[in-house]
Amino acid sequence: MPAWIIKRDSVSSEFMEGEVVAIHLGTGIYYSLRGSAATLWRALDEPMSLAGLTGLLAEKHQVAADVAARDVEEFLQRLLAEQLVIPTEAPATVRAPEPVVARAAYAAPQLERFSDLQDLLLLDPIHDVGTQGWPHLPPPENKG
Repeated sequence: MPAWIIKRDSVSSEFMEGEVVAIHLGTGIYYSLRGSAATLWRALDEPMSLAGLTGLLAEKHQVAADVAARDVEEFLQRLLAEQLVIPTEAPATVRAPEPVVARAAYAAPQLERFSDLQDLLLLDPIHDVGTQGWPHLPPPENKG
């Protein structure tokens, strides 16, 4: 069974105040993930299977297992289409169930996509750096 993981070589994300903001560094498009989408995204820091993500969603939110499975599959397809996650051969993480005091209300995971800062994000000089990191720019190419 395949597992999925965030494509860390081209995606950066931050969780703050219940929302994940993710930026695809290659396209300059950024995304907002809240609620169940943030739950799934945070789990994808490690290889996760469809079954593992479905179980996590059903555990943390008020949702039936069949609805969770359908929604997780659709959400993963959207993440794959946006090149935010990749399939991996690494073994999927098996998470122990966490004690749940109260399950959160459920809304299907949504991926909000924004391209309004795309040009600005792609101008960022950090895109032009090598393995040394910023502020060490690569040497100019010799065109002669």
